[in-house]
Amino acid sequence: MKNRFVDDGKHLLDYAGEVLVVCPRCSGQATVFRVGKLLAGRFSCLNCGATIEKSQGMFRVEGAKDPYFGFPLYLQVRCSSGTVWAYNWAHWTDLRAYVSADLRTQSVVRNNTYMNRLPRWVKAAKNRKRVLVALDRMAKR
Repeated sequence: MKNRFVDDGKHLLDYAGEVLVVCPRCSGQATVFRVGKLLAGRFSCLNCGATIEKSQGMFRVEGAKDPYFGFPLYLQVRCSSGTVWAYNWAHWTDLRAYVSADLRTQSVVRNNTYMNRLPRWVKAAKNRKRVLVALDRMAKR
């Protein structure tokens, strides 16, 4: 039986309510939270106690950086064709399910969903094993 993934139409912003980042102060795992419906953010590190508030801003997608402050993502790993990254564990879970699927379908007809916008090398069947190995390495971090 083929492994199937159904794209439910999520956008990258849907995963950005809580983003795991590398603390710029102690290099430990920290979290950036979206504040309300605005693109404001709150950074908090439980390791060293650092906090930062940002009352306004823009949602910036800059690869393996958080969209509020631009801190490096905690969940990222180099792969042979590029960097694989995720904002949080829910994002990682959906990404892994998508990559591992033999059959990918959409529940909504949209070209701008997160899964549709993934780089071609992530979506390519020939890279499936390498990307899955990278995602599994990321999970062990």
